[in-house]
Amino acid sequence: MIDRGWIYLALLIFYFGSTSCENIGNNVDHEERKSSPVLDGLYSAFSLVLLPFYQIFGPEDKSTDVEPTGSRLGDFLREFIFQQDEVEQPGIELSDTTQFDIKAKSIQSFFLSSTPGDVGAWFMEPEEASKHDKAVLYLHGVKGNRGRSYRVGLYNILLKEGFKVLAIDYRGFGDSTDISEDEDTVVQDALISLDWLRNKVGESCDIYVWAHSLGTGIANHALAKEVIQKGENPQVKGLILEAPFNNFTDEFIEKTSKTSNPVVKAALFALYGLTGDAVPEALLKLFNMEFNSDLYLPKILCPVMILHAEDDDKIPIVLAQKLYESTRALGKKNIEFHYFDKHLGYKHHDIYKSENLPAMIRQFTTL
Repeated sequence: MIDRGWIYLALLIFYFGSTSCENIGNNVDHEERKSSPVLDGLYSAFSLVLLPFYQIFGPEDKSTDVEPTGSRLGDFLREFIFQQDEVEQPGIELSDTTQFDIKAKSIQSFFLSSTPGDVGAWFMEPEEASKHDKAVLYLHGVKGNRGRSYRVGLYNILLKEGFKVLAIDYRGFGDSTDISEDEDTVVQDALISLDWLRNKVGESCDIYVWAHSLGTGIANHALAKEVIQKGENPQVKGLILEAPFNNFTDEFIEKTSKTSNPVVKAALFALYGLTGDAVPEALLKLFNMEFNSDLYLPKILCPVMILHAEDDDKIPIVLAQKLYESTRALGKKNIEFHYFDKHLGYKHHDIYKSENLPAMIRQFTTL
């Protein structure tokens, strides 16, 4: 077994080498930054490790170039993890909500302050109000923005059920301020949005948080952080986790081990054989991208509903099962798990198409 200290040392060398590029000055083009054979070698090695992770959520149509963030670390976060520039409808302004087929009585497009910068958001109100006031904060996963079609599809389900809906783009996504995001920045944006929603709807309104994919890691961290700080999540009556994972390290290993690229597969087989989970764990820790939902979810007090498709090709259902089982083992009993048969073909994005989903939502939100 390779000593972890050497792994961390290599990662730190890579980190300081990459961030040192910032000292060259703002007038130097990103492509012309100085380097060294050692740092280039490390960069290439980590590119190899990250390549299959990029395939986890794989690019669809590269519509825009990613702007450099000032460090290789930030660029890696954009290119291999968040993929916020994978826009489904390039050129459409998010402020023009008429372009997104949202079935709402009213839609407010605006910005929330989140230092440094702003968070782009939509606040949608249902055509028919429910008897009991209720609202959802929606936290999306990687790729694109809040206007992606399957996200809009879910908004329409929730609106039809009488929920007010707040959908946001974390800074770095959509029309929000362009930053080099990490776990702390997206968690901050989620908490600021939740506070805004509380103030908007008032104390009598029940709030639910619906998170999808990477958004589940953000939601778990954010709500657990609030419980630690405040002792509760005021007004939050439930958390819906759609296609969650237990932690990003296991997601990384699970997906990269099944890559179809034979060269990468052989390299990673050797790497994991020697180091186990040490390299991806250290890499994600360095990147501030751990998203340890199995640590945070047991701290959340409200009821939780997990939704996952058997044929999810992005986040294997086994990771959701691990999250569910480990959370229950730590004493949280107000958690339920619903899976959707693989023959339905919902995969990672299309659970919103289920005919049973509205009834499931009603049952969960009337507990």
